[in-house]
Amino acid sequence: MNPQEFLNIASYLYNLSTPQLHTSPEIIRRTHVNRAYYYLYHLARKETIAQLEDKENFHNLPEWLNKDHIHLKEKFRDHKLLRHFYEKLYDETNYDEARKVHHILSRYNIYRILADYHIDTCNPSIGRYRLNFQNPNPQNPSWKELTPPTLQKRGNELVESICNLFSNRLKNEDTTLYTIITKIL
Repeated sequence: MNPQEFLNIASYLYNLSTPQLHTSPEIIRRTHVNRAYYYLYHLARKETIAQLEDKENFHNLPEWLNKDHIHLKEKFRDHKLLRHFYEKLYDETNYDEARKVHHILSRYNIYRILADYHIDTCNPSIGRYRLNFQNPNPQNPSWKELTPPTLQKRGNELVESICNLFSNRLKNEDTTLYTIITKIL
């Protein structure tokens, strides 16, 4: 499945002025936020796996992971593990691209948690992140992050950061990556 399809659904829901279904605008907004997160998560997951399995970038890493029965497609199904991977990668390398990927995924995960798990209130918050699902304010910084053009921009930033990180900064750093991956997985 192409992660872009999640963005297409999120954009459709964002632009839905009157619900076609017999449901509240609040659930449409919550579902939009959920799909927005999954767009970014699946995009990052797909690109990360592609980069780590690229034998042009890493001659030994794919073989080492296979030998140890570490299957990235399985492991990175865990959202927290993918975010944790980039957090640890930043801690070990201090590369801004790793910090950026971790930050984007973590921020949108908070939005998803607000949408999916704080259903007992229409105006939930976690730290500085607040989303009013009943009466959204387009000037709210969190809602600005959820517009379709901003989501597309964040997706592009994720892909660019991941590609630059693995194709340039960490190219041929099989041992460094293997150590980090085996520590967290």
